[in-house]
Parts: sequence; C-alpha cells; structure tokens
Amino acid sequence: MASPTSTVASRTGPGDHRGLDLNQRALGRLHLECVFAGIRASGLASALQRGTKIMISVLIGVLIICIVGAICFWVIEKFVNDSRLASLLKLLVVVVCVGAILQRVLPLLGINWL
Repeated sequence: MASPTSTVASRTGPGDHRGLDLNQRALGRLHLECVFAGIRASGLASALQRGTKIMISVLIGVLIICIVGAICFWVIEKFVNDSRLASLLKLLVVVVCVGAILQRVLPLLGINWL
C-alpha cells in the first residue's frame, strides 16, 4: 500500500500532476479554495457596503421628509385660523409624507410594482 506522500505518476493529460506528491496537491487545492473564498468574502463585503450606503441614503431622505412635514405643520398652526381647514391641511401633509416615505422604503423591501 502506498503512503500518502507517494508520488502520483499514473495521471496524464491536461491535469498532469507527475512529480507532485499527495500533500502538495492537497495544499494546492486548499490554496485555490482559500482564494475563491476570499473572492466570495470580498464580494459579500462590497455588497454589504453598498447596502449600508443605500440604507443611510434612505434614512437621510426619510428624515428630510419628516422635517419638511414638521415645518408644514408649524406653518399651518401659525397661519391658518379656521380649525377645520387646519385639520384637513394637516391630514393632507400626513398623507403626502407617508406616501413619500413609502416610495423610498418599499423598494428596499422588494416591492417595486407600486
């Protein structure tokens, strides 16, 4: 029975490994697996970085929408005297702000058809 370090001389063709012992072949395979794992890991890392940038962008957009909505609420309180009209305008501001927020958040959840 051959030892694990015996040379492999029976293979011929494109994958000819004559002169390499089994340990060297195993190390070569391990090196290739590590290289491919590194490529996969770096691809995952770049995808996570892209996802983080998108999330921060959406968060900033939602905060801007909320600030604009709060300013509209303040303007309505300050300058509209009729309480019924003020409540209708506030309701309109809420509906528009919620619609704008959903427009930015739903594509992140995979709902692009709305």
